[in-house]
Amino acid sequence: IAPSLLPRVNTVASTTSVQSRLSIASGSTTLSGAYDAVTYYRELREAEHDAHVEAVLARLVREWQYVGATLLAVAALDTTVFGFSSGTLFGMDGFALRCLTVSAISSALGLALDAGLLFVYLGADARKFQALAQTLYPSYFYFALTSRLPLFAALISLLSLAAFLLAVAFTAWPSAVLAACGVVGVLVGLQYV
Repeated sequence: IAPSLLPRVNTVASTTSVQSRLSIASGSTTLSGAYDAVTYYRELREAEHDAHVEAVLARLVREWQYVGATLLAVAALDTTVFGFSSGTLFGMDGFALRCLTVSAISSALGLALDAGLLFVYLGADARKFQALAQTLYPSYFYFALTSRLPLFAALISLLSLAAFLLAVAFTAWPSAVLAACGVVGVLVGLQYV
C-alpha cells in the first residue's frame, strides 16, 4: 500500500475537537459538582432506600426549623429598627436604610417560603416526600434548589443586617469601624498565608 492511498487525518483539528468536548464536559461537571455541593440533589438522586430519603428529609426539616427561627429573629430586629428609627441617637443614611430594607424583604420572603416548606413536608414519610418533591418533574433538581432558598434568604438577610449595623456605626465613629474591619480581615486572612 502506498502512503498516498492511506487516509489522511487532520490531527490538529481532531485534537482541538476532543479538547473542546472535554472542556465542555469538565465545565458541566464543575457546575454539577457546585450544585451538588450547595444542595441535597446528589444525595436525593443517589438514594436507594427509603431510609436514605428519610435521612435527607430529616436534615432538611431540621435546617428549615433553624432557619425559620433565625429569620424570625432578624425580622423582629428589622421591625424594631423600623419602628424606632426616628429621633434615635444614631442617624441612618440612604445606604443603611437600603441595607435594612433588603434585610426585611429577604427575611419576610424566607419566612414565607420556610413556613410553606415545613407545612408541606413536615411529618411526611419517604413515599409521600418523593411524590411531593417530584410532582411536576421526575427529578429532584427543582426541589433541591427550592429547599435551600430559605437558607439563602437567611444569608442575605443576615449580611444586610450586618451591613446596616456597620453603616450606622460608621456614621458615629468611622475610624473604629475601619480598624475593627481591618483587624477582622487580617485575622481571617491569616489562614491563607
